[in-house]
Amino acid sequence: MKNTLIPALSLVLALGCGGGASIPLETTPRTPAAVGTLDVDRGPNDNTVGKLHVEHLAPAQALRGDLSVYVAWVRPTGASNWQNVGQLLIGEDREGSVEVRVPHDQFELSVSAESDGSARNPSEFVVLRGQIDTRGGS
Repeated sequence: MKNTLIPALSLVLALGCGGGASIPLETTPRTPAAVGTLDVDRGPNDNTVGKLHVEHLAPAQALRGDLSVYVAWVRPTGASNWQNVGQLLIGEDREGSVEVRVPHDQFELSVSAESDGSARNPSEFVVLRGQIDTRGGS
């Protein structure tokens, strides 16, 4: 498992000084070649606004035939319930992106393959994940 402490620390420092940050996401054994980043900044009403971008992500059907879409999920740090924040449509170039708005400054982000973009809970087919912390002080 990759260490996420350094990216999380750099995010806290970057946002604390008024700038955005690009946070690399951790891959899972299901899609080891995938690359995912979350570019985050502070948005209106102190929300966290992020653009999730993925590359080298195989089509969801490659994981299992009945899977058709990747879904981005967030949950506040320490919470147990995930929230579906959008689906990533992966093109033939194996890239995709989605913008997310989160009312939390500390949260977990996960991307999973699903059979339906309106899934209510993540499946076992998690392909990317990360711990996001946008707190900071200057």
